Amino acid sequence: MPRQIEKGELALYKYNKVRYSFVELDAGEQQVLTSDPWSFLSSHLQVRLNNTRGNNKTKIERAIYYAGLAEDFYRAAEVSPLPAKGALLYYGMLDLVKCYLSLNDVPLETTHEHHGLVLPIGKEQTVEVKTKMKEAVNIFYEFTRLLGKPITASHEVRFEQAISHVPEVHSIYTMLGTFTQKKAFAY
Repeated sequence: MPRQIEKGELALYKYNKVRYSFVELDAGEQQVLTSDPWSFLSSHLQVRLNNTRGNNKTKIERAIYYAGLAEDFYRAAEVSPLPAKGALLYYGMLDLVKCYLSLNDVPLETTHEHHGLVLPIGKEQTVEVKTKMKEAVNIFYEFTRLLGKPITASHEVRFEQAISHVPEVHSIYTMLGTFTQKKAFAY
């Protein structure tokens, strides 16, 4: 039997409802719901492209390129079986990150690039997270740096450990009885 949803007290600020969003919005900024996030992203980038010149235009063109690749990988993954589906989704997300990095002036395609994640030999369900690299652009490091949480030391992460930090997946995993560790985050 599914859990019943508990009705909470309505949050108000100056007698107006307070809306919560996982996306950071400025006060008064409009929320957007879309059935096709790829078209929304493409449209947003095209509008930005039309209003820019020079270096900004080049970085937005590169972001459009990466967004298109990400969408292509995602569409290919929809009709692919596992394990190919997982690889296609990974590369799609990697290209979305590169789209974001391009918009934030990270120099891509100018030197060697590395994902920043390594599968250590002999260790199942483990990923090694690398720090900044001298000879290459570390995609994962640059992404975390721009999000305000740069990686300060290389470390290994097990699959179960990573799952414990994703609220939606953690709850499902716990209900199945597969994961018993307490949540490592707060809602």
